[in-house]
Amino acid sequence: MFSIFKKKGNKHTLRITNLNIKMGGETHGIKGSEFDTSTFKLSVPFQNKVGSGLLPDGVRGQDIRITSIVAEQPFQVIDVKPKLPVSVAYLSKMVFDITAKGPEGNYEGPMYLKFDTDEEGVVVNVEKITLKNGSKSYELENSTESMKVRKGQILRRDLQAYKILSYGSEVKSVGISTPFSIYEVQPKLPFRVDVKDSYMIRLYIKAPEFSYSGPIEISFD
Repeated sequence: MFSIFKKKGNKHTLRITNLNIKMGGETHGIKGSEFDTSTFKLSVPFQNKVGSGLLPDGVRGQDIRITSIVAEQPFQVIDVKPKLPVSVAYLSKMVFDITAKGPEGNYEGPMYLKFDTDEEGVVVNVEKITLKNGSKSYELENSTESMKVRKGQILRRDLQAYKILSYGSEVKSVGISTPFSIYEVQPKLPFRVDVKDSYMIRLYIKAPEFSYSGPIEISFD
């Protein structure tokens, strides 16, 4: 919520409560600022941590190329330094100096900046996820989801596997239905189920190069 209110005398008040950075379907907020003119400058820190929370240890994420930075109404971006487009290496930091224009009237509320990249995303609609082990089959609860991801992005999935794996059994391989592929399994293969009532498995799954809608099957052998 925001409010635009009338000026009191000649004083202009532009109070940004939160500065929100939107990129790739995610939003990150930083502390806002207050200005006494409708045109103002912002220094916006940025770090390329795209996908870092999903990657296995020791795996480097992707560099990105920021092509534009635009503001949602009632704001407008006038100038950006460094000049766009600009590439940002994975985990590298950069500060964008942005000149923006706000409403002519006094304002109090959030500001949204959208960072666009030249990466093509794909849409993944998961109808259900089924675990299989020999003749045993188990459909995960609440596994229906929809997401937009980068082509070939690594996705992390934690599974409670005690309903599909027996205590003491050994798992030598884990497979997944196309167009997905298994990037890494934790614990490392082969492993033995050594806990009776709870056994967590972490899968790193490589997303497809094209949009997909349908079920996913994960098999343990």
